[in-house]
Amino acid sequence: MTARTALTRLADWLQGADGNLYGTTTAGGTTNAGVIYKITTAGKLTVLVNFDNVNTLDCYQAFAGLIAGSDGNLYGATIWGGTSGYGEIFQMTTSGAYTALYNFVAASGDGAYSTPMQHTSGKLFGLTTRGGVDGKGGIYSYDSGIGPFVSLVSTLGPVGATVSILGSGFAATTSVQFNGTPASFHVVSNTYLTATVPSGETGFVSVTTASGRLSSNKIYRVTPQIKTMAPTSGSVGSTVALTGFGLIQATSITVGGVHVNAFTVNSDQQVTFNVPTGAKTGKVVLTTPGGKATSSTVFTVTP
Repeated sequence: MTARTALTRLADWLQGADGNLYGTTTAGGTTNAGVIYKITTAGKLTVLVNFDNVNTLDCYQAFAGLIAGSDGNLYGATIWGGTSGYGEIFQMTTSGAYTALYNFVAASGDGAYSTPMQHTSGKLFGLTTRGGVDGKGGIYSYDSGIGPFVSLVSTLGPVGATVSILGSGFAATTSVQFNGTPASFHVVSNTYLTATVPSGETGFVSVTTASGRLSSNKIYRVTPQIKTMAPTSGSVGSTVALTGFGLIQATSITVGGVHVNAFTVNSDQQVTFNVPTGAKTGKVVLTTPGGKATSSTVFTVTP
């Protein structure tokens, strides 16, 4: 990044579906009109879009932050530029492909300083500070063609936790599933229900209603838990059983930091393995897509 991309304001970061962080600036870039950038979790920064107050994109100054749409794309708005000069709503893929969706006009409002939001209907909503019938701005909605979805109030927790889910048409709900595993649920209203996390199936949540199946816009991660370990000592090759919850998607196990070559997932509540060659005395760590679980006691490797 050159000195020209120094900025006067940095919008809030957003984590995209690919795990990277995305954001906008109000200045800097090739024409000092701001940029959209990406930062990997390793700290590598890439400028994906240079806003342009001269030509090409002809829109600039994205005071508003980005949002991650339920379709995997990113959405935002600028306060200036576009075909009418009052800014525009835009879409960007995580690879940087930019598309102008709507050009603001004074009559309908302009100056979209606030970060837009996505309703579970799929539509985008936001605020403008200028324009409209009295020139003082207003609330806008934009339909980009994204279908309805369900929104999870929390996206991380153990088996048995209660998860709140927002959406519409819930009065006729027939099933709720976590990554395909059925869950018990309670319909509170037509737009709100709760579900109990079933076996440790990290993945998208789906709600089936009279109008069809709605999927969540984010993954729910089931955190694994190790309750017991038996035995707590043994030699290389001996069998060890772990019990707990959320173990069904186990991807790796280590003993004292040494990886277990093979293990057997007996159920969501039990995993067995043989002590690997080179194992060291220490705690056992089991990893799933939902996170890591560490044994409360140390496993002692005997001769």
